[in-house]
Amino acid sequence: MNSNLFFLSPSVSSFSSLSAISLTRKDLKEKDLHTAERLENGEPTASHNSLATLTRQYLIVYAIVMGADWLQGPYVYSLYREQYGLSERMVAVLFVTGFMSAGLTAPLVGVWADQHGRKKLCLAFCLTYIFTCCCITIPYLPILLLGRVCGGISTSILYSAFESWLVSSAGALALPSTDLSTIFGRATLVNGFVATGAGVASNQLVTLTNSFTSPFVASGILLLLAHLVIRSSWGENFGGAGTTPGKDLFQLKRLG
Repeated sequence: MNSNLFFLSPSVSSFSSLSAISLTRKDLKEKDLHTAERLENGEPTASHNSLATLTRQYLIVYAIVMGADWLQGPYVYSLYREQYGLSERMVAVLFVTGFMSAGLTAPLVGVWADQHGRKKLCLAFCLTYIFTCCCITIPYLPILLLGRVCGGISTSILYSAFESWLVSSAGALALPSTDLSTIFGRATLVNGFVATGAGVASNQLVTLTNSFTSPFVASGILLLLAHLVIRSSWGENFGGAGTTPGKDLFQLKRLG
């Protein structure tokens, strides 16, 4: 009897292990089926909720700020040349000033965003671009030059800080890279529709007001709206550990 039990014990042990594995697999399958059923029934998971929330937060702001930017594009040259009567040479100087401003501040924007916060820098973008819109409506050359400088800084922030905020927020939520790619893909699609709509809207504004400054006024209103939305719906995020605001505002030591 004891010898029979001796030979049976490995079988019983193996059977218990197989039963445990079978039950574990069954539990995992039931969990996966439960998750699938929730998705089929329109009940999103926690990860899905995070993705949906982040997508909504980013795309709303992205659509507004890109709309503000696209509104200005078609009529900058027309405003300088036709309405203000500036020479071709001076128009070229204004454009080059904007390009130089953007190029010089581009290496600094990432550092500022890491140290002072991406949300804070996006809020600063709204204010600097509003100031740019105000400057461009004043036909006085020094003010126009100042506006181009601020416009260049704003452009550098627009094409870096907003995406940095999204990537950092996605990392904080532990979202996979595929979800981040999905958001960027949707942003590209939204940008196409916004560009088309902004082009039509700016043309209508110029037709109705008979002034090339009206799209810039509308752009300023959109930027104010973006400032309010960012302030109320976005959370702050910073760079890596050890990045603290320093006295070297322009990061000349780091660039050197």
